[in-house]
Formats: sequence, C-alpha cells, structure tokens
Amino acid sequence: MKETIAVLGAGNAGQTMAADLSLAGLKVRLYQHPKYRSTIEHIIKTNEIELIGGGIARVNGMIAGREGTAKIDKITTDLEEAIKDVDTINFQMPAYADEIIFKELAPFLRNGQNVVFWTSYFRSLRIGHLFKEIINRKKISLWETNTQPFATRIKAPGLVEVKDTTGRIFFSKFPCLDNRSNTMQELKEFYSLKEIENVVLVSLINENPYIHPVGALLNVGRIQQSKGDFHMYQEGITPGVGEVIKKLQEEIESIMDTLNFSLTLCKQETFWQCIIRANGMGEIIGPQSLRSRYITEDVPYSLVPIAQIGDKLGVNVPIAHALVEISSAVCRENYWLTGRNLKSLGLDRLTKEEFIKMFSKKNK
Repeated sequence: MKETIAVLGAGNAGQTMAADLSLAGLKVRLYQHPKYRSTIEHIIKTNEIELIGGGIARVNGMIAGREGTAKIDKITTDLEEAIKDVDTINFQMPAYADEIIFKELAPFLRNGQNVVFWTSYFRSLRIGHLFKEIINRKKISLWETNTQPFATRIKAPGLVEVKDTTGRIFFSKFPCLDNRSNTMQELKEFYSLKEIENVVLVSLINENPYIHPVGALLNVGRIQQSKGDFHMYQEGITPGVGEVIKKLQEEIESIMDTLNFSLTLCKQETFWQCIIRANGMGEIIGPQSLRSRYITEDVPYSLVPIAQIGDKLGVNVPIAHALVEISSAVCRENYWLTGRNLKSLGLDRLTKEEFIKMFSKKNK
C-alpha cells in the first residue's frame, strides 16, 4: 500500500513537491487555501501536474531527477480532508501564513503527526511558542529545513518546471519536543537531507534573507520603474550589490561562530557564476513590486530575528539593521514591531548566556 503524505500550499514549491513525491510513488494530498482556489481550478479538474526539468535535477544531484505527468491522489481546499490519516504534513506556504493556517489546522491534528516547514524563517519557534499547549498535548513534532529541494516556476496551469536543485538540505527538529518520529528519515529517501543541531541554526543558513532583500532594496527604483519587467538575479546582483550580500553573510557567520557552529555560506564568486549564470536562476523574473516576498517575507520573518539575535549575542550586525530600517521605510511598516521579533518567538527574556547554552552547537 502506498504511503500517503500531505502538501499544504499549491504555489511553485507545493505543486512541484506534490508532483515529485507522486512520481516517486507516494499518494499525495495537495491543499490550497479556499481564498486561492481559482489558482488551482485546472489541476482540480485533471488531478494532474506535469513536472519538467528533470535533466537539471539529474545534473545537480537531485535524487532520480523525476519528471513526467503526476497523478495527484487528492487536490482539496479542505484542511481536514487534506491531513486526515497522514503522518507527515509538508508545509509549503509563505511564512506570513504560518499562524493563520496553523490556527485552522490545529483542531484537525491527531496525536503524533509531524509538520515539516520547508524553508526556515524561525517557524518552528514561532508556532511552538504560540501553540505550545496543543502541540504538547497532541505530541506534534515540528521540523524545519533551511531551504527547498528545488527552485521552480509554474509555467502554465498544471505545468511546473525545475530551474535549479539543492545538493544538500539542512534540517532540525523543534528542540522542546521529545517525539522519536523518523519522518525526516523517510524523506531522506527522496531528498538529500542532513540534520544539524537546532532550528535556530537552520534558520541562520536559509539563503533567501541574505540574497533577496539586498538585491531587491538596492534595485527598488528599477523595480518600480520597470512595472514588473525586472530580472533580479540577472540584472540586479551586480558586483557592488554582491559586496553588500557578502557583508551580510559575514554578519550571519559571526552569529553562528558565537553559537559554536562553523559553516561557510555561499561564496560570492560561486553565487555569481553557478547560481545566477549557469543554473537558470537568471531567467527568473521579479521581484515585480515592493510587496514581493523578497522583502515582505525575508525581512520581517528572518532579518528581524537575525538582527535581534546578533544584538543579544553582542555581535555587530549593521547591515542587517540597515536592511530592516530601509525596508520598513520603503514598505511603510515598522517591521521591528510587526515582524518575527524575539518576543514573538518567546526568546526575549533569555540572557546571552542562556541563549548560547540553549542554541549553540554542542561538542560531541
């Protein structure tokens, strides 16, 4: 009997994962919020998603490089129907949907289910803090990955294309829970997953926040003037912009060093030559407005907590602070207040020493 798995969110990543896991032999339930039903009408009628780009996947080491027309077991706008009797729920929605969707999801969760947040924005900490009672009572395990298995785009209704793949994905489990589920072990059959110490470290190595906000904010005039005809990876990441990305990387690496975790983030030359030029990322259009997730997700849900963690640990993080201030001005919203700050994560009362003790990499 085929294993059944749920994918919540039918955007680029959700449709790609649903198609990929279906082609891998799983029964997949794909959920989209009723508000966005119109975006999936075609696949509701056909129950099919065509996945292309397997050649790129094979070149870059994605397991199997699956492609073809995937038959999706169930496509629904009913959350209860989507997660009923499944062990693993793959959360493929933007970070700003976390609290809204989890509040709707909570009554339908059954004991021992696993929620995997794909792409880390301190999501496990936020959900774990906000829904602590129900998570503990139902023994729900929260997992978080630093990135997606692939970069994709919806080419047409029912057609998604893999533009790039991730060679290695880091993940961790929410540290305050004790459920010995092997859900990520099961997903290792399909994706290249490596466990690290905790979800704070996972969130620090999400590439989006040190690339997207810099590329978007330093090209804000071009974004507004172009009215959507802008390719950030191809046009906007010039050597000068790359220098700012490099400085932000160094700030994040300093935070990780303080937490006894050594991992070099993507080098500028590698980023410039491989990600942008060679692997098709330069073809991706956007951001098309200032309300793009490149700013409205990556800044309030990642750079705000990163800057505040740096402050708590005594690490100098001027670029992170500047990006939060500039994006707050550009978007006319105080992201220090509305973003995922340390208070909303339940970490504001920790001293520097307590934070390091809780979230540093332990010597083995």
